[in-house]
Amino acid sequence: FGGMGYHYLSDITNQFIPLIEENWNVIREPQSRGMIGASLGGLISMFALLKYPSMFGKIGSISGSYWYENAAETIHISSLKPGTTRVFMSVGSEEGREKQSIQRHMLKKTKQVHQSLKEKGFTEDRLYLSIEKGAVHHRKYFCKQFINALEWLYGKNRSTL
Repeated sequence: FGGMGYHYLSDITNQFIPLIEENWNVIREPQSRGMIGASLGGLISMFALLKYPSMFGKIGSISGSYWYENAAETIHISSLKPGTTRVFMSVGSEEGREKQSIQRHMLKKTKQVHQSLKEKGFTEDRLYLSIEKGAVHHRKYFCKQFINALEWLYGKNRSTL
């Protein structure tokens, strides 16, 4: 909540990714590079796409905190283009229901962001929204959706054993 998101993304893109690419045998293409997070991590993952669209080819936003001040609106007015990027979004059908704060709009705001991305040209093969029935904002559901995000974004690794 301290407004340090751009510094965080700058560190990832200007220090962390180059360090990995210099020291390990990894593919240096945006289509192989992704960022996935839950809650505020889901929000910053989406903002990574806005700030560095040519850096990340896969974004996972699990229960993204789109209720955060101006988050959904910022995405809506952005000039983001889909290109070859794939975006996985998820939210629980019961998220925020017990809240009295703006967080009660979790489901509504996630649907708004999804609609904004569709309006920007993201098609079904590039954009996926999972609304998990009965799920609340909790790590148990984040873990399940993390696996779903990996499978949708990268494909499931099928063993021949």
